[in-house]
Amino acid sequence: MAQHEPAQATVEIARASNLVVPPTGASLDDLRPAVREFHALAKAGIPVARLAFALNSIGTAAEEAEARNYLEEAGYAVLAGCLLERPAYRQAQNSGHAITETRYAGLLTQADVLIQSLIDRATEE
Repeated sequence: MAQHEPAQATVEIARASNLVVPPTGASLDDLRPAVREFHALAKAGIPVARLAFALNSIGTAAEEAEARNYLEEAGYAVLAGCLLERPAYRQAQNSGHAITETRYAGLLTQADVLIQSLIDRATEE
């Protein structure tokens, strides 16, 4: 397999960032390239401690657990929580609202866990 090289702009942005958090879905078609990109960033000198994934478009708790395990086994942090694959998130965004502004309490809680995890990670000292 050919070695993956990240775009130079990606490396420069990662170097200038305190934290790099791309979203990823649960399919291997999402997970494999995401891990390859982080491996390449780490090889380019980006500290692994500044790299974390946010799980997005997750269908079930089992799917979340499998994706989380895959990413952690690859050596990377995964933020707590995830965004479920639900039309309500798109509807909120389509009407100019944030994902934390849906009409559904369960989805609000789900989004809050992920967002709080991101805030906590970004403000770690």
